[in-house]
Amino acid sequence: MRLRFSRLVVMTAAAAGVAGLGHGCGGEAAQRPTVEVEADAGGHDAQVDAAYTMSGPYRCCAPGTGTACCTDTKEGMCFEYGGLYGDCRKAGEQYEGKVICAHCCPGLTRGAILVPGNRVPSSADQLPEGCDDEAPDSLGVCIQCGDGLCGPGENFCNCPDDCPRPADAG
Repeated sequence: MRLRFSRLVVMTAAAAGVAGLGHGCGGEAAQRPTVEVEADAGGHDAQVDAAYTMSGPYRCCAPGTGTACCTDTKEGMCFEYGGLYGDCRKAGEQYEGKVICAHCCPGLTRGAILVPGNRVPSSADQLPEGCDDEAPDSLGVCIQCGDGLCGPGENFCNCPDDCPRPADAG
């Protein structure tokens, strides 16, 4: 079956995106368009049950499809939904940014793994006063910063809009 990309269906902000790699509540670093693929079936287009998103040069199959969208890709260029995790990461869950196709679930953004502390002065580490890195920059935590609630994975260091700073911090 010859596949061709004849129709982009939607570019959705709700598609599971790769969130920013910086500190804080930042927005999405890349939009992940949902693409439907159509097949040339003897002169007419027949819908193929294969949808995927792109993460840089890599193809990430849709949820629940395993690696069905990988049939026409080179080895190592296509992965199941969520990469090695097998699903999007939920609020408070951490993930390694180097895992291809790993991302936060819709409505969540990737936040830095910061904790209260002051091992390094903020003038040296460029972090908010009273906050320290807990993990390498490639690790992130999925948070819903900006919803007015101090939720899983959030604290005053990575989501000051939702989480008040304790009186004795910083």
